[in-house]
Amino acid sequence: MGLYYLHRRFYDPALARFCRHELMHIKDMLDSAFLYDVDSKVGNSPGEESLILSRYRVLWCLSIDSRLMRIGKEPVFSKEQRFHEFSTWYRKIPGTQLVAVFEGLWTTEFFTHPELLDMATDTLKVMDRAIEVEGGEIPERKKVMLLPGFPCPLCGFPTYHWVENLNEGIEPFVLDYIRENHPGWDPEYGGCDRCIEVYKLRAAGVMGD
Repeated sequence: MGLYYLHRRFYDPALARFCRHELMHIKDMLDSAFLYDVDSKVGNSPGEESLILSRYRVLWCLSIDSRLMRIGKEPVFSKEQRFHEFSTWYRKIPGTQLVAVFEGLWTTEFFTHPELLDMATDTLKVMDRAIEVEGGEIPERKKVMLLPGFPCPLCGFPTYHWVENLNEGIEPFVLDYIRENHPGWDPEYGGCDRCIEVYKLRAAGVMGD
């Protein structure tokens, strides 16, 4: 277990916070209280599995960044950015209730692997985390940062070659095809260049049938 980087990554100004974040993942995995199980089986289909694992990643990263901020360390993403990432993957939770759920997650000191997996699988489980929030205003939306070396939301592998602004540069039928295969995915979360090219070809093939 470890972290591996291309040499050019050491010129990245976000390297320190990225390493700090990834080392927190490793710390959790080695913590017996986290109850990590690499053999956990999720979903009844590839699409469902992809959705659950994407939500699991969002929840785990949210938890790590909130803990880093509580100890005075700079996170990879701000609280506002984590909220909008969370809201993309839990679209069925309405308005101000979404804020209350997120605040409940953000203020929780620690989640175990089974708890994260349960919330990623069942929306009702994550809604149970809602707390009282004064005002309950939805934060101003900010552009998602696609950092080098972060996992592609489509294949799950780290990428240094993001394809951005998909709503402008990719045909709508390709985006619809990606959504069919990755429920909860949003174009603003981008994808690696390989995945986008693969889905362009696959979508075109479906259109041609």
